[in-house]
Amino acid sequence: MKKDRAIIPHGHSNMASAHLVLNGEMRLIHYEKIRQEKENLIIKPTIDKIDKIGGSSSISAEKDNIHWFVANTEIAFMFDVIMLDLNNAPYDIHNLNIYEK
Repeated sequence: MKKDRAIIPHGHSNMASAHLVLNGEMRLIHYEKIRQEKENLIIKPTIDKIDKIGGSSSISAEKDNIHWFVANTEIAFMFDVIMLDLNNAPYDIHNLNIYEK
């Protein structure tokens, strides 16, 4: 990713993932999904940190299940491991507008 580019805020259902910074620096932001109300997710912030090479994060239905990544350096790379369709249920993604009220 190039500087200031982002993997937009999003959450997942029936998925777990882990992310390792391989190069550069990333701002890693996580939220916890408290509940879902029709088309809205009620969330609370849990992690907001800068990770450099070797830094990592993970999400699952159990913890920190919404994340957002922003490149802080001219170029940043992550290695991702993703497990889908957990608990014999289909995977889903929830793109979020964090600033929408």
